[in-house]
Amino acid sequence: MRTYPAVIAVAAMFFGADSPGVRQSCLAASQPPVEPPEAAAATSPEPLLGIRIYDPRVVECVALVEAGKGAEAVTRLRELTRGREGPSLDQLNELRLGLGFVLLRDGQVQEARKLLLPLSKMADRPREAHRAKVLYDIASRWQKKRIDDWPLRKADRWRDALLREAADIAGEARGGHQRLVRTIVSEQWSKISIELELIRRSLHLLEYIDLPQARQTESDALVEHAASLAAEVRDINVYIARVGNLVSDLTGQMSSRSDSTSGRRGYLPAHVVERHNALIDMMAAANEAGERLVTEYRRVIDRCEGRLKKDASVKMSKTRLPAKREVFRR
Repeated sequence: MRTYPAVIAVAAMFFGADSPGVRQSCLAASQPPVEPPEAAAATSPEPLLGIRIYDPRVVECVALVEAGKGAEAVTRLRELTRGREGPSLDQLNELRLGLGFVLLRDGQVQEARKLLLPLSKMADRPREAHRAKVLYDIASRWQKKRIDDWPLRKADRWRDALLREAADIAGEARGGHQRLVRTIVSEQWSKISIELELIRRSLHLLEYIDLPQARQTESDALVEHAASLAAEVRDINVYIARVGNLVSDLTGQMSSRSDSTSGRRGYLPAHVVERHNALIDMMAAANEAGERLVTEYRRVIDRCEGRLKKDASVKMSKTRLPAKREVFRR
C-alpha cells in the first residue's frame, strides 16, 4: 500500500505519533518499496481528496476507490472503526468521516448520508462538523441519481462536485446578506447576530474544500462579504441618523416640569417623552447591531490579505446616543 508522508505528518500532529494509525502508517512508510518509485508513482497516483483528511489510512482507502476497489476500502474502514486497539475519539471521528467520504465516492450515497449527518451536527467539534457538512451536502445533491458507472469515483468528476459545492456555499453567503438587508429594513435588530452567524458558518465551510480553485472562490466570497458588510453598516448609520432627527423633533415638543415640594423633575407631555425614549432604545439596538457588523468587517479585511483595502468610513457614526428623559409625575 502506498503511503503519503505529508498526511502522516499532519496525522502525527493531531493524533500523536504513538497513536495506532500513525504508528502503522509510519511503519509502512519506513519499509523499502517492493517496486521502483517510478513504477509505483505510475501505477498508484495520489488520490484526489479535495477535503482535508488527517488520517493516512483514509487516504489509502480513497486511493482504493479511485482504483475501482471501493468494497475493499469500505471494509477496511469499517474494521478500523471497530478496531481492537480502541482509537481515540478524535481518531474515531476521523475514521467515521473517512468512511462517509469513501461511501460517497463509491456511490453508496444513502449510507454516506446516514453516517455524515450526525457528524455534521457536532457543534463542539467544528473540524469534523464542517467537513462532514460539505460531504453531506454533496451526498444530498446526488442521492436521487441512479447511475451504473458512478462518476464520483473518478477524480475529475469529484473535483467538479467539490467546486460546485464551493460555488453553492458562496451563494448561500450571498443569500445570507440579502436576508440581512431585509432584517435591517424591517428593524429586527435582534436577528442581525443570527443572520451574521449563518453567513460566517457558510464561509467557514469553504476553508475545508482543499482545491486551488476553491481557494479562489473563498477569496472572492470574502471580498464580497466585506463589501456587503460595508454597505449594511452604512444603511444602519442612515437609519440611526433618521431616527435621531425624529428624537430631536420630539425633544422640541417637550417642556420641563418640577415640583418644589417633592423635588421631582421631568418632562411633559408624557406620550411624547415615552415615544422619545422608545426611539432612543431603537437607536441603541441598531447601533449595537451595527457594531457587530463593523467588527466582522474588520476581521474579514484582515483575512482578505491585501485584496481589499480597509475603508475607514465603515464605522458607527454615532459615538454617543441621546439621553432618555423622565416623565414628570406629581
